[in-house]
Amino acid sequence: ADFRSAEVCVLPQPHRCVSDHPLRRADRQPTSSTLGIEKRTVKSAPAAEPARSSMLSAAFYVCAAARLLSTATADPEAMIAAAGNVCPDGWSKITSVAACRAAMDLVGYNGEEYKGDEDESSWPSGCYFCDDVGGCQDGFWFNEDTKGAAKGKAQPVCGKGLEPLSDTTSILFMGDSDVDYWQTQGYDRSHNVAVGGYTCKDVFRETDAMLDAFGPGLEWVVLVCGENDIAYGTKPSKAFKRFKSIVDEVVATGARLLYMGTKPEPSTKSMWDEYREYDELIREYATSLADAGADPPLVMVDVYPAFETLGNPNSFYRRDKLHLSGEGYALWDQWATLALGDSSGCVRWLGGACDDEPSPEPSPEPSPEPSPEPSPEPSLEPSPEPS
Repeated sequence: ADFRSAEVCVLPQPHRCVSDHPLRRADRQPTSSTLGIEKRTVKSAPAAEPARSSMLSAAFYVCAAARLLSTATADPEAMIAAAGNVCPDGWSKITSVAACRAAMDLVGYNGEEYKGDEDESSWPSGCYFCDDVGGCQDGFWFNEDTKGAAKGKAQPVCGKGLEPLSDTTSILFMGDSDVDYWQTQGYDRSHNVAVGGYTCKDVFRETDAMLDAFGPGLEWVVLVCGENDIAYGTKPSKAFKRFKSIVDEVVATGARLLYMGTKPEPSTKSMWDEYREYDELIREYATSLADAGADPPLVMVDVYPAFETLGNPNSFYRRDKLHLSGEGYALWDQWATLALGDSSGCVRWLGGACDDEPSPEPSPEPSPEPSPEPSPEPSLEPSPEPS
């Protein structure tokens, strides 16, 4: 699916826009997370990833202007500029890891394409992009060196109206591939910094820094994590503790958290029981935090039972039967939009409706009535013969 509210452009000289550029997020296949890989060790792209022959050359700019529906401030924009160490007139170098991650989403890349940060004078300063650059693994990097230098075909990533992030953000999307592959540009004043492959532990590790970067005007964090924790062998109770730590940090800032629950993925049937156990712990915690008359700090969209009610067809998922398809995400958009816009104080959403009643316990099987003891049979002994 195309961006719902974004315009992707290829800008040679003179400028020309096209409506269907090959760098769209939906055209990129999920890959494993590459965070932490040493930059100078260049590795070829995974075989499952599409060829990059159509990627931008040094003579082209790529920009994605997110139309976030907000009229109060100018829409934030990001672009991958020509090779070098400068941004075009009217554009600025990106000054933080958080803004680099947000810019990646605006130009149509998945979060797992972020490779790391550094402090090196021989590479472009700020956020930059490598595609077939000698000595640099393909993807996005952030260089803390404030001057930097041009390096081969490395291309600076530039922003317009993007920073300070607190001026452009009310909703922050965080989590694993379910959020990373979600086309969230249509949500007003939002940014997406999710990374495919992330666990709740990974999210927690950077939560404090992201809240500092995108606050203090942050109203919501939309989070998905836990399935990967369980897939790596973490017990639901421990995954929940990690999740709870994230919630507590978010709520402490005054923001609220919307959790999109686990889903009954056809390819993970062996973990379904653990998914349900994990979600039940979160349901209970969300209810415990709710205060009558106040907006609940933790809200849950209970995806698993809602998908089951709809039959959980394979069409909700991509061909891997693991990640959501456009059809699945359309439901997420519908349900998340309702939850984010709600003013009734609903804690749990189920299938597009508020359902704060606890799930009914299964009725116990009635005990069978005890069978009456049989009466003793009358004696059949013959009467004695008279003498």
